[in-house]
Amino acid sequence: MLIHNGYVHLAFNCLLQLVLGTLLELVHKFWRCGLVYLLGVIAGSLAHSVSDPYVLLAGASGGCYALIGAHLATIIMNWKAMQEGWLSNPVNFLSSGVVRLILILLLGGGDTGFAIYARLTNPQATRVGFSAHLGGFGAGVLVGVPILRNLKVERWEKVCFWVCIVLVSCFAIAAVLFNVFCAKAGMCPASVL
Repeated sequence: MLIHNGYVHLAFNCLLQLVLGTLLELVHKFWRCGLVYLLGVIAGSLAHSVSDPYVLLAGASGGCYALIGAHLATIIMNWKAMQEGWLSNPVNFLSSGVVRLILILLLGGGDTGFAIYARLTNPQATRVGFSAHLGGFGAGVLVGVPILRNLKVERWEKVCFWVCIVLVSCFAIAAVLFNVFCAKAGMCPASVL
């Protein structure tokens, strides 16, 4: 989380944290966003250790993508409230669920595509994994649903709450067990350096 792959990587992560985190904090308060961010970093690290353990992991992309996933969780849980009067004026249009969803898909898809491209085209020694992006995003959605504020709780959202808790718990337990038993069996790398 504190080591980055150059100044551009550091600047982009800081910019994402500042923009996405500030927008979330205005609605959900800092402690909820901080918890989603930290759990995204952990989930990104676990996803990377399971899927690509022989490649370096650098940066705070798991946390940044958890913030992107948290925005998606907010859209899912508050879709009706975001769509009320969304065509009545430009401010409502820009803050609507549709526009936010398009921006999330463009930002997340574009950066993940760039990370995959960099992972596959760089020489072996300079490769950095991208699975932390996906793990952080998944954690942001799955942890964001139960942690972030919901403006109006409906019955299906209560079910979604528990489904997300079960899924993120299963992922975390499976990833930790994989790392423990993989290391005991000698299948995991001792070090990538």
